[in-house]
Amino acid sequence: IFVTAAASKELAFRLEDSIINSDGSGKPLGVLKCGAMITVAKQGGQGSGTVVAQNILDVWSRMWAPSRRTAVWCMHTDAESQIIGATTSVGTGGAPIQLWKAAEDDDGFNRVLGRPVLPLEQLQVPGTPGDVLYCDFSRYLLAMREARSDVSMHVQFITEQVAFRIVMRVGGQ
Repeated sequence: IFVTAAASKELAFRLEDSIINSDGSGKPLGVLKCGAMITVAKQGGQGSGTVVAQNILDVWSRMWAPSRRTAVWCMHTDAESQIIGATTSVGTGGAPIQLWKAAEDDDGFNRVLGRPVLPLEQLQVPGTPGDVLYCDFSRYLLAMREARSDVSMHVQFITEQVAFRIVMRVGGQ
């Protein structure tokens, strides 16, 4: 049972990493390597290794409008912690608007500008392209076969060692 649980977690991590970072060579094409990736420049005077409210607003404004309803924010965990206090002003008479909102409902997701936030360790560190993504994964095509696992006790029978093999075929773009 332990091996099955550990293998499942590792397969999930590698699949998520491929969907985000892979070059598509024998693996899914990652969103950071595809032609649809739009990079938003940092603000003038913005410190290195930081994410500021205007970065989030700039990314939001570049999203194709029909995808805003189904898109999710993917953030490196360090970037998410910088966004928690981010606000934008409403003008001279209004109070600042908080961009980040803690989870309140049953889905358990924190939200930025009303959309769910998925903290992912596979993303780049803050200040690097790919630290914050606003993605519509409903437009990502993923094809996969059921994972197959095999166990062999014959590899090192005398020393009581067992070999495990898990094969998962996945393509995506």
